[in-house]
Formats: sequence, structure tokens, C-alpha cells
Amino acid sequence: PEKLRPARGWIFGLSNQVLDEFVVTDEKSCANANGNTNGIEQQNGKHSKTSDQSSSRQHPNREPILTLGQVPLLVSLLYFSNPVSMIASCTGSLRSIWDALALTSLYFATKPSSTTSKEGIPIKVMSASSTATFLALATYVDVGYAMLLVPILLWRGMLRGYQQKSSLKSQRGQNNDWKAVLSLYICYKIGLHYLASLLVGGDCNEYKSVMVQTMLPNVAFVDQDQSGSLPGPSMGLHWYFFVQMFDRFRSYFTVFVAGVPAMFVIPLTIRLHRYPSVLAATFHLLWAIFRPTTTIHTLTLGLLLAMLNPRTIARMRNVSLISLFALPVPVLLFITFHRMWLRN
Repeated sequence: PEKLRPARGWIFGLSNQVLDEFVVTDEKSCANANGNTNGIEQQNGKHSKTSDQSSSRQHPNREPILTLGQVPLLVSLLYFSNPVSMIASCTGSLRSIWDALALTSLYFATKPSSTTSKEGIPIKVMSASSTATFLALATYVDVGYAMLLVPILLWRGMLRGYQQKSSLKSQRGQNNDWKAVLSLYICYKIGLHYLASLLVGGDCNEYKSVMVQTMLPNVAFVDQDQSGSLPGPSMGLHWYFFVQMFDRFRSYFTVFVAGVPAMFVIPLTIRLHRYPSVLAATFHLLWAIFRPTTTIHTLTLGLLLAMLNPRTIARMRNVSLISLFALPVPVLLFITFHRMWLRN
């Protein structure tokens, strides 16, 4: 609503009108408590004057820096021209491919199930199957991408019964096939594992050992192989616990820290189920913090997803904005002291 527009709304061209309705409510309640009809009439007269003044009172008009239509274009340019992704790709990292699969699944999740051609003929769009396919491919490589399943299901109509039907059409479209998306995702994920087991060959134990070596490092900070080689120092909590804890406590803290992001799924979903895009950015930033090997590549993608929510950014407090702009400080410190950790 317009009465909740923040003072920073002018940056994105949002209306920043302020309505002082609480003053009017207090005046009417005082008049009713006294039981004076003349007082009520006077308060009604004051109410009209106050409402006129409050409705006309707004912040000075300023030229917006960005419009809502320019935000996706800016985020796309920052994503494709991100130097961190370029450096990671040049060094042999395939993380950009997995991120592209996850972003493609988000793209199809926001598309309607059907559209209309120029001739007025309805055309069915395979958005549900495409969403499940790309998300299954991304989560097959890295289980952490499964965090995007909840926002995708919200986009496809989950928890829609708890909202008013009048506002649903303008906020989320007509999609209501979240059960089909979930079923297809589970089937595709099982099919990928079955195909991988056929390619690996052998029995179930051999396939399990291969999955432990390839998938477990994305979930827990463990040995890469039997030789005892371990991932290098990182900004994540797993490296801190690995260095500070005794050997007998490492397995406990590994499971605990890896399971911390799952504790936030239900509370954040209850709070932000009306805003799936905000929920996707929040989950991705949480996973960037609690990953076994935290990288700047994962963090930048989460920040870009957060930039797609200008209304949320405009309502952030000064402390939150200062914290975001202060992120380069620990990143530079990590790069500076990385070799010192390796030598010691």
C-alpha cells in the first residue's frame, strides 16, 4: 500500500506518500469515549482537515535513479559481467553452469502454464516440466540448490489458499500446479540417480561410495579421499570448526552446522510465503554462509538475487545496508591471510 512507502522509495521510482491515519484514529476514539456529539462533529471536521493535510503531505519529489523495469536489466548485466564468475570459470570451476541451471528453473517457474498467440489461440507452455527438469539437474550436482524448491512451489501455487483470491491474480498469476512440479522433480531426480548407477556399474555399495566422494563434500566438510586430503581454508563455519574442534567432536559439529539452514526453512516460509523472490534470495544467502566451502562466487549470486527485490531493499535499515557494503572488507582480509593459513 502507498501509506507504507519508505523514504528511500524514490530511488526506484516508488511512491513515498505518508498517511498519518493513527492520529485520526486516536482523535475519533477520544471523541467516542467522551460521548459528546458536538465533540464528535468537531473531531469529524478536524478529521477532514487532518486527512487532507496528511494525504497531501509527502516527501519532496526526486528523480528516480532506477525504475522497476530497469532493475532486471541491471541485474542481468551484473551477472554476465561479474569478474568473480569469469575468474572462477577460467580456473576450471563449473559452478557457473550449475547456477545457470538453477536460474533457468526459476525463470520457468515464473512463467504461466499457458499463453495466447497473436491469433487468440491458447498455447500450452511446458513450464512445469522445464522447471522440474532444470532444478533436478542442479540439485543432482549440488544438493544445496534444493533450497530453491520451496520458492518454486510457492510460485506454482502452494499455500495459495491462505491468501485472498482477489490479490492472487495480480501477484502470482494463474499457476496452480505445484503438485505436478513436485512429482516431476522427484521422478526426474530418481531417474538421474538410476541413470548414474547404470553408468557407474557394479552393485549399490559401489555407487554409494562414488556418491559419497562426489556429493558429500558439497554438504559437509569431510575428507576428499582416503589419502586424507582436505579442502583448503575458506570463509565458512565448517573450516573454523574443523580447525578448532577435537577429532571426536568434528562429526557432531559437521552434522549440526550442515543442518542449520534447514532450521530456517519453515519459519522463513511462514513469514515470506507471499514473496517467493525474497525467499529465494534469503535461502541462497543462508546457504552461502553455511556451505562447507564458502566462496565469493556463491555470495555474489545471492546478492544479485536480492537486488531483484527493490521494494525490500528500499525498506532495509541503515545497519543492513552498511553491512552489505562492508562485505568487501572480510573478503579482502580472507584473500590477504589465505597464504598465511596455508603456511601455518
